[in-house]
Amino acid sequence: MASLDYIDVPAAASRLRDQNTQTKHNPNHIRRASRIVTSLPHPPPPPLHRRSESASSITSPTKTAVNLLPQMLLSSLPSNESGATNNNPRAAKQPASSKGKLLSSRDPLSVPILTVNFKRFVERVGPIFWLQDRIEEVVMWRRGWQVTGAWIAGWAFLCYFPRLILLLPQIILIGIMLATHPEETPGVKNGTAKSAEEPNTTVDWQANIQGIQNLMGFVADAEAMLQPYLPILTHRSPYSTHILTILFVSLLPGVIIVSLPHFPLRTIALLAGVVPLLCTHPWVSAHLPRLVAIAHANFEQTALIKKIRARMDMKGNASLRALTVRVLDDANLTDECWTAEIREVELFENERFAGPDSNHQEWSKSNLRDGERSGWTRGRDGWSGVGGSGAVSSNLTFSLDPGWAFITTEDWRADVDARWARIDGAGEPGDEDGWVYTNDAWTELRPPSASYAPNVGGVTRRRRWIRRIWYDQTKAN
Repeated sequence: MASLDYIDVPAAASRLRDQNTQTKHNPNHIRRASRIVTSLPHPPPPPLHRRSESASSITSPTKTAVNLLPQMLLSSLPSNESGATNNNPRAAKQPASSKGKLLSSRDPLSVPILTVNFKRFVERVGPIFWLQDRIEEVVMWRRGWQVTGAWIAGWAFLCYFPRLILLLPQIILIGIMLATHPEETPGVKNGTAKSAEEPNTTVDWQANIQGIQNLMGFVADAEAMLQPYLPILTHRSPYSTHILTILFVSLLPGVIIVSLPHFPLRTIALLAGVVPLLCTHPWVSAHLPRLVAIAHANFEQTALIKKIRARMDMKGNASLRALTVRVLDDANLTDECWTAEIREVELFENERFAGPDSNHQEWSKSNLRDGERSGWTRGRDGWSGVGGSGAVSSNLTFSLDPGWAFITTEDWRADVDARWARIDGAGEPGDEDGWVYTNDAWTELRPPSASYAPNVGGVTRRRRWIRRIWYDQTKAN
């Protein structure tokens, strides 16, 4: 009898006998199963957990150096492959229906204009960073509870008398004029300010350039933080359709609810402004993750969640995230799949943390070494490969019993719980994305590390992907 020792046979698969050739003399004849092709999972690109480039510090931030910055910025731009010179690239993107040039395309791209505008911007950007620092001090409680408490009291007063918001511009102008009064402002006497040629002007340039530098890094970090959620909004995620449907369905009830005369708008506005400030308090921010983890664990052990797991036939203590994914998938099931038997097949994704040097390291399948496991494997041992160690874009073929087929309304799903790697008595084996970290030999588990440093976490990792199959009695017969 033929042997299939080189693969892991799924639970839903079995050896098939050819009914046409099966006879009394050869009852164990095995025929090939029908080949069912499915595309490999398409995981999002891993976020960069380390900076690939070190920011160049300006040793002498003077006006001469500022004049060179625009030229350095333009020289770092990628060259135009077509060779055509386009001094106004945004004008080509401007809609034909718009009349006149937009602000972003008003002036052509040139070094002189960029230099002049950059110098003017640096000279006048100081108040923006002053306002940014004051907001950060209030939000993060940097100046004590008295200052932040006063702002909370002011917000509560505005929520109780919302019509006073119309007077905010007048109040702000009064505050600015009082703060810059000659008798209150140091360095201003008899209405005459300090000369712009005094030596501390260079310090202002340095402070403004430092603020611009740090603001650019903050914007880049914020974009990297939001990057995992952008595919949902841009319809590159299988959950985009579900979320859009929920938003449409809840829009009309939301309009009706907020239009009710007894809707507590002031209370909601008060909570929306006060709760974020309370969460950023040093004591609360230090204990909030632990409190949230305890509340989350207790909620997952409630009778309702256990009943939902049993109803959906999910093994183990599946997390709320896994339950949500399963609910969305079940919502798209056809009537035939609802009443049919459903099982799962699995696939494993493997990556290694490496790079040309310590400053350019990341998780990637291309870092897998020659002779070790492939980027995609069927078995947990990592040796039943389905592709090379590099990026795999080919399809995967499964052989299933007659009547079994993949559910077409859903795709491969990452096992975010990673309970397949759990050891009795140990904590959570994987991170929030389902990655399980191991040592260089893929044998010993390592705890998930937020820094993704090899000396803290692991240098190898793998993740389990699952996809459901269903049994069609009509095709089996």
